[in-house]
Amino acid sequence: MINIILFLEVLLGLIISFTGGYLILNRKRHFLIFYPLKQPGLSTFMLVWGTILLVIGILILLLCFFKNLSTLCILLLTIGTICESVLPFAMLIYFPLNK
Repeated sequence: MINIILFLEVLLGLIISFTGGYLILNRKRHFLIFYPLKQPGLSTFMLVWGTILLVIGILILLLCFFKNLSTLCILLLTIGTICESVLPFAMLIYFPLNK
């Protein structure tokens, strides 16, 4: 049972880290429907959220590496899940509207 929990924690840590890295690496080029070069606020938004997600993901992976199932790990998993869930809704602010 503990192995399944650790596997799922590592998987979530990798997803969160990948999302954070993707936001940081793509903040200077157009991706999907967003144009960070035309909207400087979006570039800053992506840098801040990407850094937060990357730090949380790396901390989760480190705690999983040491097989630490403490309150800190559960707290980081909760914060990471909430941040990952709020991100798409927060990016709607920068949704391009056809005027």
